[in-house]
Amino acid sequence: MFDWVLQLTSIARTNILARIQVPLSLYCRFATRTIPVTLSTIFQREPTMSAPFTLEPRNPEQFRQETRKSNLIVMGTFAVIAMTLATLSVNFFGNPEGGNFRWNLAGVIAGIIVTTAIFRLFYMRQPWMESARYNWRLKRSLMSLTNIIHQLKAGVEAQDPVAMKAMRFYHQGLEQMYRLENHESALADLLPESRAHAARLEALDIDTDQSTFDPDWVEQLKAAYKKKP
Repeated sequence: MFDWVLQLTSIARTNILARIQVPLSLYCRFATRTIPVTLSTIFQREPTMSAPFTLEPRNPEQFRQETRKSNLIVMGTFAVIAMTLATLSVNFFGNPEGGNFRWNLAGVIAGIIVTTAIFRLFYMRQPWMESARYNWRLKRSLMSLTNIIHQLKAGVEAQDPVAMKAMRFYHQGLEQMYRLENHESALADLLPESRAHAARLEALDIDTDQSTFDPDWVEQLKAAYKKKP
């Protein structure tokens, strides 16, 4: 979610921030209403994957167009807010003779916080964010399995049905992610392993279409194949 932040933090080093003027009353209303909500939202714990996630057919070209659009909207929001807050910081707290990098930086940091709050509280519910939401849930599901990859592989070696199903979902999810993001080389590397695992499932008479991630798999595999201290 924060890729756009990394691309725009260099804005604090430019002089363009000092050219934007915003009325004090507008800033005060904005800060008073937004900052408290931001702080309570940003620093709360990220939700875990508690509900099943099912892979859906997606057109890669359309997916990339929609995610580019949502990224541009969020980046534009951040740029405007960060420049505005940085300008206000310089105007009210800075030195007219220059040397206001820290106040520019403070404005950018405040812009990150405010934009993230807007993203979570408003943008995430918009129809044009649907592809980004799907992408986020897909990657969260895959990360849940990546975090227990050693237990997952141990279960596969033991031909544990839960591990076999989870690994199949992992492969199918990675395949879709690579296709959506146009990572052809990564996809080519994955396909032989994915097909070999699908063949093992067929030999065990387990359905090779494991398109739904069950969060219970993670706890079951953790309990069955605990890491050695």
